[in-house]
Amino acid sequence: MKTKIIMVGAKGRMGQAILRLARASADFEVVGEVDQGDDLASLLPGCDSIIDFSHHSTTLDVAQLAAKHGKGLAIGTTGHTDELKQKILALGSRIPLIFASNYSVGVNTLFYLTQKAAAILAPRGYDIEVVEMHHHHKKDAPSGTAKTLVEILAAEMENPVSSTEGKGMWGPARQTRSAFTRCAAGMWWEITR
Repeated sequence: MKTKIIMVGAKGRMGQAILRLARASADFEVVGEVDQGDDLASLLPGCDSIIDFSHHSTTLDVAQLAAKHGKGLAIGTTGHTDELKQKILALGSRIPLIFASNYSVGVNTLFYLTQKAAAILAPRGYDIEVVEMHHHHKKDAPSGTAKTLVEILAAEMENPVSSTEGKGMWGPARQTRSAFTRCAAGMWWEITR
């Protein structure tokens, strides 16, 4: 039996990619494509789950509709305030809910390795800085992926990484020896001592 899905943010880059993959899979049936101005509520009776890669300003509305109708929800939209994110996550007590800043295996491996690197290097006096670069179509900066990296680093370090929101850079600048490592999604992290 196929899982019936509705794609919210269907006209976006990720929405289009997910739709292509879902249609090529024997496990999914796309029963709705929703974008700005479309009526999600009217499609909900015919679906099992919703995938949201739209815009952070609509995520709470999508999550509330999913909870009202008892539909599972996967959220890949980023750019939420902490308060908005908590309201959305609270709905997870009523429905199956997954909310991730990045779903790729490579970036989730980077998250794991970042935690390990910070655990090893931070106690030895290293400073870690996250700098990101993106294509000109990128709508949210700093990205959810970069914010997650900062959260991981802050959790491991005695002196949490500082954030300079909107500038795409975290951490203090250092005039010391450093090693740059090219990471997924055009990000760099700098480890200095």
